[in-house]
Amino acid sequence: MITFLYGKEEFELSNKLHELTSEFLKSSQNGSSFELVDFSEDNAQNFGSLLNSQGLFSAKKMIVVKNVFSDTQAEQQRKIKEILSKVDTKDDIIIYENSEPRKNSVLFKWLISQSEKVYKYDELDGYQLKKWITQKVDLLDTSISHQALEFLILSVGNNLFKLFSEIEKLVNYVSGREIQKEDVEILVHAEVNASIFETVEDLVSRDRTKALLSFKKQIASGDNPNKIHAMYVYQIRTLIMVLGEHERGIRNNLDIAKSTKLHPFVVKKALSVLGSVDKERLFRAHNQLLEIYRKAKVGQFDTETALEMFVLGF
Repeated sequence: MITFLYGKEEFELSNKLHELTSEFLKSSQNGSSFELVDFSEDNAQNFGSLLNSQGLFSAKKMIVVKNVFSDTQAEQQRKIKEILSKVDTKDDIIIYENSEPRKNSVLFKWLISQSEKVYKYDELDGYQLKKWITQKVDLLDTSISHQALEFLILSVGNNLFKLFSEIEKLVNYVSGREIQKEDVEILVHAEVNASIFETVEDLVSRDRTKALLSFKKQIASGDNPNKIHAMYVYQIRTLIMVLGEHERGIRNNLDIAKSTKLHPFVVKKALSVLGSVDKERLFRAHNQLLEIYRKAKVGQFDTETALEMFVLGF
């Protein structure tokens, strides 16, 4: 039996692979064998002989085959297809590919049509990402508010490995009650937000060289430009909100936090930099960020380049 697992969402792919291999190891008889073939490593050289090595009393095998698309050329894939078409059907063969193979590939089309089971896992976004988080929280006998859900996605993005780790941390922290936005601010957002806020601080103080260096570090660390953009928008909006309250005569951190529904830590950080910037400059920066979003959405802007220009022109 051939099972085909593929897609760009590594978290779900890994979980499915673990589920299938665990089921096999639990149900298999003594002597059944498990093999891993990785085409990014040398152990793929005996791929054909491993699949077809069957004696009269050979035990059932499970063979997991990784990187068969990403680390092979078209001619090799055709040969792999021929080998797979002749394997003993009593063995469990899992083709695992953490990518989106070319749909016109001979091997891909054959696997889609001939595999007994096909599982595709795409990266999650929008409604599907919110649904995934809600389901994971539910499985841990907890609930999450809409605001907390939105804020968690803003803070972490769609990295499911990181999200699941943060969900577990939040569930342990709230001890049975509903997860609120304030919990995410305390446990998740403050940590993720630190380097972004440093960049905004540098911008406000007009230290563009330092701000650009911070931005480059965020990109180099693997942060998605769209996530960085969302965090810049959040920080600028936060500064505008806190400055507005300050201009109304509210000076106490806790009072500002209460009226804006921001965490006191966030208010304190915002107040520490507001003496160096005026409201008009903040509104202008906010409008520039919205324009970046609008144009990037229709393909007119590259977000990373646009953000770099934003930092230099703040």
